[in-house]
Amino acid sequence: MKNLILQIIAGMLSLYLSCLFIPGISFEGSVKIFLLAGVVLGILNFALKPILHFFFFPLKLITFGLFGLVINAGLVYILTEHIFANEFTVAGLLPLLFTTIVVSFFSAMLYSATKSFKKE
Repeated sequence: MKNLILQIIAGMLSLYLSCLFIPGISFEGSVKIFLLAGVVLGILNFALKPILHFFFFPLKLITFGLFGLVINAGLVYILTEHIFANEFTVAGLLPLLFTTIVVSFFSAMLYSATKSFKKE
């Protein structure tokens, strides 16, 4: 349960920072929709991402883990172009890639922070 909450927080924070700092990512909607998008991204990262990592493990092994970035890009693409298509605008592949990097970074940061607190 704690991991799900952390993924949701990471999703909200990363989407917010992506909209602020990455040109080509824009959001047009209410704050409730924005928070819902963060929740959906957190749930996708919590539920669907481990399954995709399992099935694409050979590709991740061959590419030394870089295929994980492709998986994350796919999840962000699904979120912005299919689930919240009217609210989010992603203008091209480069903003999608940068957003994916931000999402991956915050997800990894929160995961490693909780691991370090667990050891103490």
